[in-house]
Amino acid sequence: MKLLNLFHTKSNRCKEAAIESDVATVRESVSSHSHSTRTSSHKKDKSKRKKKTTPVDVVIEEYHTPNEKIISAFLQALNDHADEERLLRFFASDQVMARFEDTPGFPVSVFVAELQKFFKSFPDIKFSWDFIKEEKSGQVLVEELLVKGTHSGEPYAFANFPPVPAKGKHCAMDPERFWYTLKDGKITSVDIIALGSKSGLPGFYMEVGGKMDMPQGNE
Repeated sequence: MKLLNLFHTKSNRCKEAAIESDVATVRESVSSHSHSTRTSSHKKDKSKRKKKTTPVDVVIEEYHTPNEKIISAFLQALNDHADEERLLRFFASDQVMARFEDTPGFPVSVFVAELQKFFKSFPDIKFSWDFIKEEKSGQVLVEELLVKGTHSGEPYAFANFPPVPAKGKHCAMDPERFWYTLKDGKITSVDIIALGSKSGLPGFYMEVGGKMDMPQGNE
């Protein structure tokens, strides 16, 4: 039940190549940071960004800081339905905490494991967002993150709740705001704020017909 409360707010050579690509992106971003400058005005900074939406609702932007590029690469890994090893490479450790509003938080290892089930149940799942911006050093905002997909794969079971068979239902969650804290090119914490009523993996589970009623005696 603790997991429910915390979550309420995603050939070996191929795997190695994907991981090496992510690490190379991070290294290149950090090494180039000393040669770049950044406009101090938020208004000017935002106006310089080039943004467009692809047919799969993946937002493409120009980023100015290494940390913005790291978070962009992480979100792309989510859209690639990356495995646990690749996703965890972005974090300082698998015990980095993700917090939903006023909850104590949960380790990202738990969230990443749940995402693997999620990807198999929603094979076309996609993440999109309004913008990514480093508001201050080491603090990156992802505004209005949206998640959409169709339950056309495996039965979906969130946490320990019963699996729901796929019926081809299209689901879309309300937007969320994510704050990522980074140090030395790694994510050290995640804070999530819901901007609507349908949120997170539990929202998808209930959207496809899952019941999250408390068992008798556990109220």
